[in-house]
Amino acid sequence: MKEEIQLLTGSILLNEKKYWVALAHCEALSPLYWKQLLTFFPSAEVIWRATQNDLEHAGLTPRAAAELVAIRGVVDPDQALARMEKENVSAITIHEPSYPLLLKEIADPPYVLFVQGELLSEEPVGAIGVVGTRKISSYGQSVLPSIIAECARAGCTIVSGLALGIDGLAHETTIQNGGRTIAVIGSGVDQRVLYPWQHRPLALRIVASGGAIVSEYPPGTEPI
Repeated sequence: MKEEIQLLTGSILLNEKKYWVALAHCEALSPLYWKQLLTFFPSAEVIWRATQNDLEHAGLTPRAAAELVAIRGVVDPDQALARMEKENVSAITIHEPSYPLLLKEIADPPYVLFVQGELLSEEPVGAIGVVGTRKISSYGQSVLPSIIAECARAGCTIVSGLALGIDGLAHETTIQNGGRTIAVIGSGVDQRVLYPWQHRPLALRIVASGGAIVSEYPPGTEPI
């Protein structure tokens, strides 16, 4: 019954999704709390409207429940969704078919992802994660492009974090070689707060080339 409320042709109903987006603004909602609440309540809308006592009864601590109730005075679900649409940001919940299957396999996957660009449930050839220092060495500068170029030309999706140094070079090299790249970041995906600011133009190129910028944090979340 719960899935019938939440899902329509594989996607969360828009009226329901706005509550997922609004709930994602509550920092206290860990993946564990999300799981508990969605088990206890029939929908995100019911969670959003629940009393503090009901939230605590569902398993939240008094502090987490109070924070969720307080968020309702700050975040308007309709306005949050409208801002996202204006900024070409989409939200993907863990129940939707476009949510990455590999991400579901980690211990505590985020229940909502915020995306600019295209996110797939599976990458056609596979994905390769690239991580490295922000202060890139001359060796890294000379070796990484040839490795990434070969992977990109083979159809592999390059996933990195948009940081200065290795991350940025991995994204740039992928684009230059006609590949698909995804940046997973620790701020909102909107240009106003996207971090690092030096790579905001790179983020636009990633999206324009068919890739994606992904975050578990809602638009407007600054990197603190």
